[in-house]
Amino acid sequence: MNKYYEVILPMTKRPIYFATPKNTDEYAPNTLVIVETSRGKELGRISNLPPIFAESSPTKIKISTSNPNKNTKNMILKLAKADDVKKAKQREIQAQEAKKLIKQRIEFYNLDMSIQAVSINLEGTHIIINFYSPGRVDFRQLVKDLSSKLSMKIELYQIGPRDRAILLGDCGVCGRGLCCKNWLRDFSSVTSKVARSQGLSLTPNKSYGACGCLMCCLKFEREELDNNQNEQ
Repeated sequence: MNKYYEVILPMTKRPIYFATPKNTDEYAPNTLVIVETSRGKELGRISNLPPIFAESSPTKIKISTSNPNKNTKNMILKLAKADDVKKAKQREIQAQEAKKLIKQRIEFYNLDMSIQAVSINLEGTHIIINFYSPGRVDFRQLVKDLSSKLSMKIELYQIGPRDRAILLGDCGVCGRGLCCKNWLRDFSSVTSKVARSQGLSLTPNKSYGACGCLMCCLKFEREELDNNQNEQ
């Protein structure tokens, strides 16, 4: 029976479920592991949630939707060794150098996009670039240019304002770290109706989070109010 663990990768907005080979020992929270993804081998960290099993139908949905490539089964290959961690740090340095070049080429092509994060897989064959832009961007020429200069497969992903906040991290109006960055798994939208039902103003400085969208905690408070009313 396969166990599935949540693994946090540097370039993902939330943990992804990875399978372990059968009869594998338990992985402790925060353990560094080497995983196989559609981009090759990457260094990840086991989250603090317990493993799950594929036989439970709710978890099947989670496992399926968390897999970035439906044709590839995300797998935990092994515990990370000292050499793996050293290699990952080298790739981080390489990614930061590549980021400088990417920014230069974006300016050269006068593209309305800002680079949020850059990562290179352990083998050095794929470079993943997350960027933010308020509109659509034609980056085909940029990809050809970067492919020739970096000699790697280029993967560009346009992220929205919420994903941008997750990558950058910040504090909410409550003074704590953003829910989406630290623990939130359900990223369903929050409507203005939820805010109005709590008698809150829709002004940006009161009801909107760092991403420019209505704060996720409004939904939690609405659910708590509903539960209290049902109990009464």
